[in-house]
Amino acid sequence: MASWLRMNISLATQVGSDVARGQTILAAGTLLAPAALGLLASCGESRVAVHPAPMVAVLSTGDEVVDAPAGGAEALSAGMVYDANRPALLAAARAAGAQTLDLGIAPDDQSRTLASLEQARDSDADVLLVTGGVSMGDRDYVKIVLQELGTVHFGKVLMKPGKPLTFAQVPRQQGASKEPLLVFGLPGNPVSGLVTFALAVLPCLRKLMGWQNPGLRRVHARLLNSLKMDPERPEYHRAVGAWVPREGGGGEFVAESTGLVTPGLSHVQGPSHPPLLEETLGDLVDRRAAESPTSLAVASLHQGLRWSYAELSAQSSAVARSLLALGVRHGDRVGMWAPNCAEWVAVQVGAAKAGAVLVSLNPAYKARELEYAMRLCGVETLIHAAALRGESMSSVVAAAEEALGRPLRKVVLDASASASPGKDGRGKEAGAGAEPSSTRSTLSWSEFMKVGASASPPPPLPLLSPMDAVNIQYTSGTTGRPKAATLSHRNILNNGFFIGEACRYTSADVICIPVPLFHCFGAVLGNMAALTHGAGIVYPAPSFDPEACLTAVQSERCTALYGVPTMFIAELELPGFERWDLRSLRTGIMAGSPCPVEVMKQVRERMHMRQVTICYGMTETSPVSFQTCPDDPVERQVASVGRIHPHVEARVANPQSGETLPCGEVGELWVRGYSVMRGYWGDERATAEAVDREGWMHTGDLVKVDEQGYCNIVGRIKDMVVRGGENLYPREIEEILHCHPAVAEVQVFGVPDVKYGEELCAWIRLRDGSGDVGEELVRAWCKENMAYFKVPRHFKFVRGFPTTLSGKAQKYLMREMAIKELGLEEAAAITTA
Repeated sequence: MASWLRMNISLATQVGSDVARGQTILAAGTLLAPAALGLLASCGESRVAVHPAPMVAVLSTGDEVVDAPAGGAEALSAGMVYDANRPALLAAARAAGAQTLDLGIAPDDQSRTLASLEQARDSDADVLLVTGGVSMGDRDYVKIVLQELGTVHFGKVLMKPGKPLTFAQVPRQQGASKEPLLVFGLPGNPVSGLVTFALAVLPCLRKLMGWQNPGLRRVHARLLNSLKMDPERPEYHRAVGAWVPREGGGGEFVAESTGLVTPGLSHVQGPSHPPLLEETLGDLVDRRAAESPTSLAVASLHQGLRWSYAELSAQSSAVARSLLALGVRHGDRVGMWAPNCAEWVAVQVGAAKAGAVLVSLNPAYKARELEYAMRLCGVETLIHAAALRGESMSSVVAAAEEALGRPLRKVVLDASASASPGKDGRGKEAGAGAEPSSTRSTLSWSEFMKVGASASPPPPLPLLSPMDAVNIQYTSGTTGRPKAATLSHRNILNNGFFIGEACRYTSADVICIPVPLFHCFGAVLGNMAALTHGAGIVYPAPSFDPEACLTAVQSERCTALYGVPTMFIAELELPGFERWDLRSLRTGIMAGSPCPVEVMKQVRERMHMRQVTICYGMTETSPVSFQTCPDDPVERQVASVGRIHPHVEARVANPQSGETLPCGEVGELWVRGYSVMRGYWGDERATAEAVDREGWMHTGDLVKVDEQGYCNIVGRIKDMVVRGGENLYPREIEEILHCHPAVAEVQVFGVPDVKYGEELCAWIRLRDGSGDVGEELVRAWCKENMAYFKVPRHFKFVRGFPTTLSGKAQKYLMREMAIKELGLEEAAAITTA
């Protein structure tokens, strides 16, 4: 037996190491047990982080190790009591990071069995693994154990058809502080016992005890795939995540991972698998074109344009060569100032292929704002729409160019790029009829696209690195002048990839993107998530139009829909909402600003988006750091921003001392990892203030993280209101007010007060048909539903809020307006320490 055990340990190390590196298991019979054990033991990054460390007791026959006969069948027929599960289970539990308690028994000694059962019940063990000896019969043995212990709950977990895993919850002694002991009855042979432990016991422990283990689901997924388990059985989905079908048939289990939570502290680390993508945006699109040339890449419905991946690759290469022919060089900044259109993504990929840095410019900018943004990062080439919403963008460009004091190379998009849905966007192009020339200062889009092809010789595309800067995203400007966050290929490609993984995108998905492309919501959460998964992109309109959006979902059979909360509210409030067929929707993303719980519930139910996810992030982190996933409990999906992304680390810190706070305490969120920006363009001082020497991005957001790693946004540090020494969080009060049946939207912020320093002010947009609801009724409702000191002092009923084009409320503007309207200038002038 000793030689047999040594052989299995050696085999476990070898096979487990192979599996941990992603190689396929082709093992059967007794080889499967050491393979599973070795895999668990070799996944060093999969170790459990819990507080306190759990204890696993193993109750098994086989105190004595004896020499085994040559054949396994002879050993069984001889009635040997050695249970090979016992050392394997103890080793696997230790590999998973648990303490262990070894409780051996003898099948023919009832008093000893009862004594071991009592020891297990009254010990510090959290779980008891009962594995029967071959001479007793598994089912009877487990039944006897449970009868002797007495259970308060009894159930089954299906490991595979016809092989239930028995488990129970056993009460402790009266007055004991610990939760009931979890008892699992395992089959008594090394194959089924250990595989059951890996596939069923550990997932139950994680769910019931809150174990945080980033590699464990990955292990389970590999084991299930190698064992060819049945994907239709929902029990496996609970164990490892989702079964994802692949083109051409078949599929695989996709592992979900929760990351690591530092015991007792608000410090979380995402898993390190799957590995980061190490390619450029241009290479990615060309690879997709080679793999699926005819698959839909982009459909711009208001333009009547549809491009396959092969066409997107060709369009973007033409953009790159034309930019190079115009004199754009590696690292030069190219501005894109246009609403959503097919040309936008062509320029996004094409500028990346040329080695340029795309500067995303808000189409709502006026001449002064446009001039500031272009001057800050040195834009010399600008691609822009001719008009938007009936207003000339070319005249704004001319005014900004004059303020800059230097000429720009300009490319003017066709009129169709900014035409509203259903309207004729075919107009005369700027400079139409002229021969394309790389020396002219203004070209039409069609002229521009010919410049590269007419160059002799055609300019070669440069060699690029994933670390190169590829995009400058301006921060949203909700608190003042925007800053230029500089992001690399590695930043945005990987962030988009992991966003898509959380949404479980495949090439079969079609994503409706009504959010603006100049913003990271459209450019990264939208375009990058789609391109990294070979999914289709649909732009319903040049800017948000709720009716066009739902029409696009219906006509294109979209499986995902994006929006900030105000967009979803507008869609849900459309007259005749039920006439749109939205049953194709499965998932999507709500982000950009805090997501009201009530709105999330309606989106899940009325829009069929049962797997909708919430994302949290900021432009400076590419942008997403936390995201919910479909496997999260429903209450977590609607009332948190989920858990940390892979390859990202976060902690909740005291803003003054930098100390990491205990779980559940409110503090500032700090983030670091691959996703943190390269810096603010041309502003080293601001970069140093935002990103410290250890690489932590100080987000300025107030959050709390619980013991399972779920994050809740409390508000912005600058939004927090201090009323008479009491810290008040507007987000909390907004959530409560959203529960009022007449309230459609609400924004709460602080205004100065002579007596208390600050008071709360609430701006409310009521639902249509709300009747005579006014301040007194809302104030009375608030007094019934929140503490007195949280009731806003001032109320205002409005038709809308000042927002950025991406839909974020600009509370600093509301505060300025409220100070004037309420006559609070004197209080605002008071100087404080």
